[in-house]
Amino acid sequence: MSITVFDVARFFIAKIQTAGEANISITKLMKLIYYAQGVYLATHNAPLFEEDLKAWQYGPVSPQVFTKFNKKGISWFFDTDNAKVIEDKSVIEVLDGVWKIFGNLSASKLVAMTHEETPWLDTIRHETISKSSLRDYFKRMGASESA
Repeated sequence: MSITVFDVARFFIAKIQTAGEANISITKLMKLIYYAQGVYLATHNAPLFEEDLKAWQYGPVSPQVFTKFNKKGISWFFDTDNAKVIEDKSVIEVLDGVWKIFGNLSASKLVAMTHEETPWLDTIRHETISKSSLRDYFKRMGASESA
């Protein structure tokens, strides 16, 4: 079963809702998806999901999730036609780890952090952040040792 960026978004939306946050910030969701992809690339040397992340003004963004979130709302992510349960333990381990480290941070804090990281810094605005730059950056930051 292949994981999509929508599956990852659904995982984090559920975590945010369970944590009792009043509003789900699309900005925070985008950064959690970015960190999940980066950590997974560093620890497994393969992408968590195939969809690209773009370097937008406020940091890394999944245009596909951004569009669905804004047009269809949160319920779309849990619609039975779209919902898929992630069963791969290595994926769940990474997603839970990203949530544990970054889940309690505000959207503005996550934006500030991504703005200091080379995958976003070295990518022209609105262009694709390369998976190799994500992998290399997160390996340098020690993500491969923490897995």
